[in-house]
Amino acid sequence: RNVANSYNCVNPLDDGVGMVLALLEKHNLADSTVVLFVGDHGPPFARGKTTCYEAGLRVPFIVRWPGVSNPHKSQAMVSTVDILPTLLDAAGLKVPDDLHGASLRSVLKNEDGPWREFLAAEFHFHGAKPFYPRRAIRDGRYKLIHNLLAGEAQPSTGIDGDTAMAISQRGKYRDTPHGKAFRTFANPPEFELYDLNEDPHELITVAGRRQHAELQARLSAALLHWRRETNDPFLDSHHLQEVARSAK
Repeated sequence: RNVANSYNCVNPLDDGVGMVLALLEKHNLADSTVVLFVGDHGPPFARGKTTCYEAGLRVPFIVRWPGVSNPHKSQAMVSTVDILPTLLDAAGLKVPDDLHGASLRSVLKNEDGPWREFLAAEFHFHGAKPFYPRRAIRDGRYKLIHNLLAGEAQPSTGIDGDTAMAISQRGKYRDTPHGKAFRTFANPPEFELYDLNEDPHELITVAGRRQHAELQARLSAALLHWRRETNDPFLDSHHLQEVARSAK
């Protein structure tokens, strides 16, 4: 029922986008207007919205740039940080060197040129409580999630009234890979590591396994670099604990 309601919300949204595009055509603006359609987070379900799992990070990102974009589905790891430099580029303005994003021009042209090696993400709050900050980074195949308060706090498992967590622990579901994944979601370890090729739904974390030690170290170093580069306030453990106490 919840999934059906979510799809029902998509239908009028799709109609609304069609109305906007029709107006651009009507007023002869379609060929001179860059159109971006972006969602703000994943679906409002457990292990989706408010998490750093793929279901909580991957959102619609559609761009039509007349004279530049060619219709295709890109595998490049693009981000909303790329919106500003893309629009500046489209407007013929200089893109500042200190932005974390980049213009999507080459990606939209379907060129095979290099793109970013890593894509990072973070989560802080959804409402006042509980406070369970996460950081994550991925490359083209693997994803590392760092749960900053693992062992000290627990995340919310009932986002927007979703009952999937409780259902996943009943009867025939409990001992399935999905049931186990929901238990990890409810009480995560400090680090989670997923092979997104072999395990796209992030059901089995391989963090801490000897055969993945080098990979985990590489992603951990990349994540730390990104946190320092973006001045992550929770690199200060004292500040992190202060915020955690105030959120109780």
